[in-house]
Amino acid sequence: MSDYSGNLDFSPTRQAKIAACEKLRDTVTGISALHKSLLDESLASSPTHRNSFSEIYRMSTQAMAMKKEEMVCSIWMPVDPVPLETCVQFVAGSHKWGWFKPIKFETTLPYQVEDKDFNDRTYQPVPDIEANKDTYDILSWELQPGDCIVFHMKTLHGAPGNASRTCWRRVLSTRWLGDDAVIARRPWKTSPPTVGGLQFGDRPICSDFPIIWQNENT
Repeated sequence: MSDYSGNLDFSPTRQAKIAACEKLRDTVTGISALHKSLLDESLASSPTHRNSFSEIYRMSTQAMAMKKEEMVCSIWMPVDPVPLETCVQFVAGSHKWGWFKPIKFETTLPYQVEDKDFNDRTYQPVPDIEANKDTYDILSWELQPGDCIVFHMKTLHGAPGNASRTCWRRVLSTRWLGDDAVIARRPWKTSPPTVGGLQFGDRPICSDFPIIWQNENT
């Protein structure tokens, strides 16, 4: 991540974006990989949801130049061209809202509560975005292979179905954590489960959650 120019010839606009990435990079000591999945979304739609991983992990108050629970992101990277009408859609600003009950993809129902200890949090049902789209600022883009969308893991998002008989919608979806992420308790069985011998309060660093990049200046 330290030398971009040796790999690609960036335009001034891209160079400005890379400079912003480098500034962000310098605020953390390391980046961990949390989860990856290759999704065949050719026909399926997904309910409006937040990544359930953001319901697993919280951030400590020690995050440098970041607010609590801010150093977590997802990357949605298609390997096929994705037209605007079938791209994943995001509710702008929803990562700053309260806490919501995560939705199961299989049933589109909230996760079953197994622990009544909510840590003084109130979890609300996910609002019906689909039925009230005019009320929200919905963001979406046309994408080509090589493009990706990076978004906060607490952002409400969902994707329409892909009814095309000629265009696939295959996506590599990954989750990334800053250096201050720790395992946090939730009222339901989390997905993915806590593995690698980790306990609540531990940093998610083990063979299942490897450190991908370390800041050599810290």
